[in-house]
Amino acid sequence: MATDNNNGGKAKIKINRKMRTWNKFKKYIIGGGLAILVVVLAIVFTSVLTKKSVKSTNNKETTAVAEATTEIVTETQAQTEAETESETETTAAATTGNSYSVSATATSESYTSSAFYENAAFLGDSVISGISHYGYAASTNVVTDANMTTDKATGFVDSVAAINPSVVYVMVGLNDFNYGTRSSNDAYQYMLQLVASLKEKLPSASIVVLSVTPISQTYDDAHNANQADIDTYNNLLSEGASSNGYTFVNIADAFKDSTGHLSSDMTNAGYELKPDYYPFLLNKLAECLQ
Repeated sequence: MATDNNNGGKAKIKINRKMRTWNKFKKYIIGGGLAILVVVLAIVFTSVLTKKSVKSTNNKETTAVAEATTEIVTETQAQTEAETESETETTAAATTGNSYSVSATATSESYTSSAFYENAAFLGDSVISGISHYGYAASTNVVTDANMTTDKATGFVDSVAAINPSVVYVMVGLNDFNYGTRSSNDAYQYMLQLVASLKEKLPSASIVVLSVTPISQTYDDAHNANQADIDTYNNLLSEGASSNGYTFVNIADAFKDSTGHLSSDMTNAGYELKPDYYPFLLNKLAECLQ
């Protein structure tokens, strides 16, 4: 029995020692566990914040990249549009400043080019008035005056602008020479002023200057106007096309006879054209410019 009591006593002593050891270190153990828990929680929390921060940064970077890309695309589009506009302007400029000449001899023919003049305006004296008078163009598209000169024509620019044409065809100058006080260069300088005025009012329209048609020998002999001055004037108009931004078409030579004057078969009064010859004028003009 004594042996049993000693064993039991030893067991109690071991338990008491463990309790004392636990009591002595439990606060450190519990405190350490709490510290570890706090550290773990801190690490987890920091990780979450880091991921959010990275995501936010990535989003910002993505947005910045997208914005930068948009700016590059916008700049590229603007550059492309500018280049296209420049090419368009170059093409438009290439259609002006040219000089053409009709070499065929005028004949009576059918009018086949009416569609070519659908959005055109005509400005000039009595020769141009025949275009509407004989029914080859609507009177609303033809601005004329029997006494028109190159300087007076500037007063009709607003009427031409009201038509809003894409092309303006101009033939004027004969009456300048009928005054007997103007040189070919005088008429030419007034024509340049007229062209400039038309271009200012109609910046998108093409200006086509036609040579003054010839006069007959009989008319030349009886009036101040003479064929030599008309020829010089037409040559000046041809030479000035390139530097002044208009297109010139020499239609005069097609109506000349062997003397260099208007053929008597093509006129009644010595300066205007018979109605049957307007189709030739308009058809050949269209062929030059198409």
